[in-house]
Amino acid sequence: MMTMRTLALAATIVAVLAGPAAARCSQPYAPIIKINANATKEEVASLRSDIVAFISASDLYQSCLVAQRANQELLDANQAQKERVGREFNAAMHARKPG
Repeated sequence: MMTMRTLALAATIVAVLAGPAAARCSQPYAPIIKINANATKEEVASLRSDIVAFISASDLYQSCLVAQRANQELLDANQAQKERVGREFNAAMHARKPG
């Protein structure tokens, strides 16, 4: 009987302490799209990797915001950042010399 009470108390404490941390959504920061026309394949691959990571983190952030019923403006701002990063990367790739 004492073990059940101890487990229940421990579970309650963990839930209370984890609640505030779980309620926060971590906003990702967009990578800076800075690549010149003569960028190497490695530089392009590194930037592409950063962009994919940002978009994935943004998807998680947006899911968290929806779950927390956050202000729609936060969702819209993050979505605009994702779209801007995509446009800038595509423009940089079109300006880049093949090779």
